[in-house]
Amino acid sequence: PDHEVFTRSSAADVGAQQDSLIAGYVAANKDVLTANAKMAEALGLKSESAAALATAEALTSGATKDSINETDKAIGASTSAVSAELAKAPKLDATAKQTFAAGLVSLASGAVRYVGVGKNVKAMTNSLSSVSPLQFPKLQWAVTIVANFPESMASVSTALQNAVAFAKNNDIPVPADATRTQA
Repeated sequence: PDHEVFTRSSAADVGAQQDSLIAGYVAANKDVLTANAKMAEALGLKSESAAALATAEALTSGATKDSINETDKAIGASTSAVSAELAKAPKLDATAKQTFAAGLVSLASGAVRYVGVGKNVKAMTNSLSSVSPLQFPKLQWAVTIVANFPESMASVSTALQNAVAFAKNNDIPVPADATRTQA
């Protein structure tokens, strides 16, 4: 009987852990997509900006495995577009610099959230190694996030480094969080 209580308790704990992981991942991705939308707008990439913004607005805590994968693809596409444009070293006017700076604030916020999600990913990885295989269908979102996280974190880190470097070279204010997460 004690074992059954423990099993039910740990199943509930893993479910709550998954909920927390999804909420953190969704919040971090919303920040990153919002950042990409603003930076793409500042760089004159109107369609990429609109696509990133639409994905950010559609993202909810009721995320599914498919929506998580779609979000990861949208982040990859918008991050690549912004990165490619930054590599051209464009000159921005004052309005575009303000928009880019706002995007950088969102990106820094997303990176800070990603660091927090990373801690949850480590905890979830440990939990997933000890759950019953019968629980995996209920934990598909956690499995997807754990699998996608290393690549997502690397992408956000690289995007933040590129955006900070661009900002510094163009007299655009860099938020403290942006440099703190790069340590």
